[in-house]
Amino acid sequence: MREAMREAMRERGMVFRRGPGIVAALVIATGCAGVRPGGPGPTDLRSGEGRVVVAAGAPVMLEEGGGRTFVAPAPGASLTGIATLRELGAGDPVRYRWRREVGGVRLAEQLDASPVITTEPAFTCNRSELAVAIEQGRSPLLVDARPASDHRAGRLPGAVALPPGAPGADVVRLLTPDRSVVVYGGGPRDPAPAEVARRLLAAGAKDVRVYRGGIREWVDSDRWIEVSADALRDLPVGRWLVVDVRPRARSAEARPAGAVSIPPEALRWEDLDGEHPLPPVLFVGADAADATPAAVADHLRQLRFANSVRTLVRLAVLAGGFEAWERAGLPVERGGTPRRAPTFVPVDDAEISPEEFQRLWASHGGEGSAKATLLDVRGASESPEPWVVKIPLAELAGRLEELPRDREVVVYCAIGMRSQVAAELLRANGFRARFLRAQSGH
Repeated sequence: MREAMREAMRERGMVFRRGPGIVAALVIATGCAGVRPGGPGPTDLRSGEGRVVVAAGAPVMLEEGGGRTFVAPAPGASLTGIATLRELGAGDPVRYRWRREVGGVRLAEQLDASPVITTEPAFTCNRSELAVAIEQGRSPLLVDARPASDHRAGRLPGAVALPPGAPGADVVRLLTPDRSVVVYGGGPRDPAPAEVARRLLAAGAKDVRVYRGGIREWVDSDRWIEVSADALRDLPVGRWLVVDVRPRARSAEARPAGAVSIPPEALRWEDLDGEHPLPPVLFVGADAADATPAAVADHLRQLRFANSVRTLVRLAVLAGGFEAWERAGLPVERGGTPRRAPTFVPVDDAEISPEEFQRLWASHGGEGSAKATLLDVRGASESPEPWVVKIPLAELAGRLEELPRDREVVVYCAIGMRSQVAAELLRANGFRARFLRAQSGH
């Protein structure tokens, strides 16, 4: 019974340290000191709501009100729709109520991430069914129930946008008697697809189902997505590694600024599986009729499975190709020799390059070690080196005093999600912090 309670409390964001005759619970913020059983009444709670940016356990990082918020369960929190924060994924909506904030993390006493989509097979389809239909050329009409901005930034191939509240009649006009409709959203907890499906049925559609996994499951299963050129205008440099798959002669004439020129016959998976971690890869062809980028993305997916490559890279295709790129007014390079191999490009201004990280690591104990503190936010003691500070992400908000404020903190984990959340949390608390995106190898 005691072990079961410990495990349940660990999942709520607690860790345990043995004391003389007792087990003390150390919560993500601090201990439970000062929290009376039952606590103040529910009227004292404040409400919050946002969507998950990075899911890495506790705390979860939300996009809320145009900014970033960190939320973790308080001791004894009530969770609805999930058993642990690890069930959440990017894009999931989260509603919570909280009264205390410690270390920049709001301690939610009530957290709701309820799934609202039916699981009845007659009203849903799974990823395998959808992928087979698309590959065999009998794709249903794909309807994206997310906001239009999310649709432009990345969608299932050929999907049309229909956010909740939009009229369904225009989409129904696209239907043929033998074509079904599949509606999807951000993920399995997104309520929008169910609402859009109901509106389509009310407007006259006959065969409407919901793809519960949404775009998150689609991307996580190594499938490529389609991106609109106008969605790239406001993205930071490095958000995508742009690969021009047109013939090199055409790329030499004019190409997307910063693009790498790799035509299909020259492309090897090893080019994208080197030492440098890569941002999502965006393949650019000539125009809307050019099927080369989609074929390249499919081919790379097959190579990845066949060769068991170590790097997981998100793959995307630019809708409309280079023609759409120019039409959107995005920067273009003309003349000269196009780059032929990708190099490291940070996806965030808080990211550290692998080379710089290795230099810091190698200089421990010397002058370089005083310039930055290396912080491992994986499970306890995964890094045996004595110069590494080891604080699991779930404990970080309550142990900030263990970190120096007179020099930079460089955070790493296994694949980069926890380290990114940790770096943002540290920066929100006044630290200078950067993170390593890919596994450090240490």
